[in-house]
Amino acid sequence: MPIVSSCHERLRELDRNELFEKARGEILDEVVNLSLVSPKEWEEALMKKLWEKVATHVFENLYLPAAQSNSSGKYQFRMNLGRL
Repeated sequence: MPIVSSCHERLRELDRNELFEKARGEILDEVVNLSLVSPKEWEEALMKKLWEKVATHVFENLYLPAAQSNSSGKYQFRMNLGRL
């Protein structure tokens, strides 16, 4: 027997199997949508997200300290550390 939720009066609660099937359908829909994206688009989107996350660290902790040092050896060392 379906149970009616008080905050969503017109929606009934789903049982475990119904929730599983609903989630399965949503995941399959996403897989289909993602399969339409070309590898180049994937790579560009991934690189953009990665750069958004690491740009501040690269500039503040690697580039600026290295650029402000008088020694090109220190600069090269810091840049090599950044590649690790």
